[in-house]
Amino acid sequence: MKTKKYYFGMMAMALAFTFTACSSDDDEKTVDKTKIVTFENQTLNSANFWCGEKNDKGVDNGWGGMTYPCTYTENFATFNTTYGESYWTGYAISARTQTSFTQGSDPTPTGMPDQFNNITGKAHSGSKFGIVQTFGESIDMIGAGGVKLKGFWYTNSAYTVAIIKNGNEYAKKFEASDWLTCTVTGQQADGTTKTVDLKLAENGDYVKEWRYADLSSLGRVTKLTFVFTGSDSGDYGLNTPAYLCIDDMECE
Repeated sequence: MKTKKYYFGMMAMALAFTFTACSSDDDEKTVDKTKIVTFENQTLNSANFWCGEKNDKGVDNGWGGMTYPCTYTENFATFNTTYGESYWTGYAISARTQTSFTQGSDPTPTGMPDQFNNITGKAHSGSKFGIVQTFGESIDMIGAGGVKLKGFWYTNSAYTVAIIKNGNEYAKKFEASDWLTCTVTGQQADGTTKTVDLKLAENGDYVKEWRYADLSSLGRVTKLTFVFTGSDSGDYGLNTPAYLCIDDMECE
């Protein structure tokens, strides 16, 4: 009887260890399924930003200059940017720590580096963050079926805040009734779309810290696009600078 009790006791201990080990492995596998875009992999220029560069894919922009399609890819996403010597649209990456904005006389990317500042003066994590200033350029998810996004962190550009607080010759200083919203649209593999609205300014105040944008309601998406709307709009669209700073985009 003692031998049987000893045998069954050892079996119980072995099974307990096995179940514990499997539980630990499952936890590790769950953690491994989460991927994050941090923007830390991109090389920046001497002013601590990147908004594209010249390459062998340049095309005539129809205005006497050239534009160059550029991409930044990390983990599960590719960010598409259009670079020109006098402008850029799409997605930039910055490690600048200044929180102010000065217009200057040169509106080019090189001449206006403060457009790559965010209002917090730092990334959400690490040293680099992304900047959205897009006219239709998308973030494309890698894989035909898309990815299940969890969300990203966001805050305001120092450029946007400077205009909200002071206005300029093109845009008004915000009053209590003014607002600014960025609508994030997720497109699924079958072409259907869902949206999430991010309030950048409303009721006389504006976002001034890193906030989390829950994008789980978008479902499994193949691409993201961004559209800005606001109270200060005219015949040519939004007058307020349409910028959004993002970091640590997560997917499952």
